[in-house]
Amino acid sequence: MDIISGLGLLIGVVAIIGGQVLEGGHVSSLVQPTALFIVVGGTFGAVMLQSPARTFKEGIKMGRWVLFPPTVDSQKVIAQVTEWSQIARKEGLLALEAHAEQVSDPFQRKGIQLLVDGAEPDRLRDVLEVEIDAYEADLKLSSKIWESAAAYWPNNRIV
Repeated sequence: MDIISGLGLLIGVVAIIGGQVLEGGHVSSLVQPTALFIVVGGTFGAVMLQSPARTFKEGIKMGRWVLFPPTVDSQKVIAQVTEWSQIARKEGLLALEAHAEQVSDPFQRKGIQLLVDGAEPDRLRDVLEVEIDAYEADLKLSSKIWESAAAYWPNNRIV
């Protein structure tokens, strides 16, 4: 869990409730199910209207990243690549084909398959860079649903 996000969320909620109480209001006045339904439902409806289904679905999945950001174990990846290089050196590139089927990460699997198929290093790099660019573009597009939601969400700015 990302401690700073959790702490920020906690501070924000405490500040809202504390401000309401300090002004003499009741906490119960902050909880209005009808207003919540209209705001949340209307926001998500508007975002769904402007987003393709796949993008919306992926964007919603990204919401958990606020508290649980994805992690990459660099040491594990380095160890795996080292193992593959030793197999290729000892048994040849074709020996990696059996290992490619066991790899769960589609990016790594594609890289190994390209090696096995005899792709030149420059071609391999180009193909994998295109894969990375496409993945990054999908992530950016999916994250835009949260920007859209923020734009539709009501705010109480003093003008």
